[in-house]
Amino acid sequence: LGMRVGSNCFVDTIQIPETDLAEIGDDCSINANATLGTHVAENHYTRNYINFGRSVCGNRVTVGSNSVLAPTASVGDGCTVAPNSGVSLGESLPPMTHWSGIPVERVKAPPIMNVVNGTNAAGAAAVEMKSVAQL
Repeated sequence: LGMRVGSNCFVDTIQIPETDLAEIGDDCSINANATLGTHVAENHYTRNYINFGRSVCGNRVTVGSNSVLAPTASVGDGCTVAPNSGVSLGESLPPMTHWSGIPVERVKAPPIMNVVNGTNAAGAAAVEMKSVAQL
């Protein structure tokens, strides 16, 4: 039992209720107060239910501060979820994409980043950083 956390990860949250239902890949950054949701309480006509589900972050994922991944949500390799965003129940974000808002919507990469398809020799996502003067 327990949560699977890949190598070289930064996890700055305690908002992971059932740790055995959360999975974080390699080279991930889960920032302050982000929630990896693993259960949801529902009330269907006065009958109360608690449904459990896995939250999965692929490799090289960044989840911004105060963001929420609902149960059964999955974030693909190389994705970025902006701060204060919400990934809905059962939603699956495709690899190498950027998301923001509640509920999340796909956005362009921040102008300071240029994500290059593929990976470098170390297996990390290839990202070119621009200087502010180039923007």
